[in-house]
Amino acid sequence: MANSIPERIQSRLNSLAQFYAQDLYDRAYQVLRAKRYRNSGALLDSLKVTWFKATEQWPPRILLIYNEYAQLFEQRSLSWVNTPPIEDLKEWIRHKGGSSAFGTVPGYRDGMAGSLPEYKKVERIAWAIATDKRVNDTHKRRPWKRKTLREMLIEMNQETQKAFANEAEQLMKEALQGEYIQE
Repeated sequence: MANSIPERIQSRLNSLAQFYAQDLYDRAYQVLRAKRYRNSGALLDSLKVTWFKATEQWPPRILLIYNEYAQLFEQRSLSWVNTPPIEDLKEWIRHKGGSSAFGTVPGYRDGMAGSLPEYKKVERIAWAIATDKRVNDTHKRRPWKRKTLREMLIEMNQETQKAFANEAEQLMKEALQGEYIQE
């Protein structure tokens, strides 16, 4: 086959892919563990990197896997089509310490909501947050893939080209000397 990758080159590319798959995981982990990307730690826990070996037709491939909401960090702006999920906001409010963590309850003056049950206070706070987000969302872009991938991809491309060139040069030398015969 005219466009096949020799086994020696496949082997060298596989070792580079294995090294860079681990490097990609380490770099992504370092970026995503920063406080600005952490809330519950679920994104960090979802991070996985796998790689596929080279074949005669294809070089090795590295695959970065993460929860789909990580893409929200990359978006320039969010626009809500519907009201944000109220149940998720209620859960978040309870996680933050309930209604006492937010001071006043919307629709009541300071201290006047004392007779309301806790679930009703949480519900009112959740609706106020949802309404505010629907109108005035303050999403700030927090790109993480560019930080993680840019330098590594440049370095990986250079190393791969060097390795490929060195192996091809060695194969050519052996072929000229009559030592290498491909079947």
